[in-house]
Amino acid sequence: GEGPPETHPAPRRGRGSPARRSGHPGRFLVLCRFRPLLDEEERCHAPPVWRLEEDAVEVIRGELPTLPAFRFVFDHVFGPRSAQSEVFAEVAPLVRDALDGVNCAVLCYGQTAAGKTFTMEGPSARV
Repeated sequence: GEGPPETHPAPRRGRGSPARRSGHPGRFLVLCRFRPLLDEEERCHAPPVWRLEEDAVEVIRGELPTLPAFRFVFDHVFGPRSAQSEVFAEVAPLVRDALDGVNCAVLCYGQTAAGKTFTMEGPSARV
């Protein structure tokens, strides 16, 4: 079968935005953050349906070994225990660019209760 998808990690830290530092202005950086389980989700004691890596997420399709996991690759993945400061450190260059007048955007996308507000505002926003 096919091997894992080829990855090109986003440059980390330094002067300018990650896309500008990479020499690829206009490049989209895709970061993924997992919120902690809600209390009612923890009470279900369901087995995890994902495995996290620094730049990838594997979605487990079932308990049978014959069902392969789906693997999704990102520029960076933040787990449920990631601090808000870690997430901000990744987007800070974009905020700096915006303040310098460079067009940029930070978007949160996901279904209801996926953790968009948690991603933008941190643990104090947890309901």
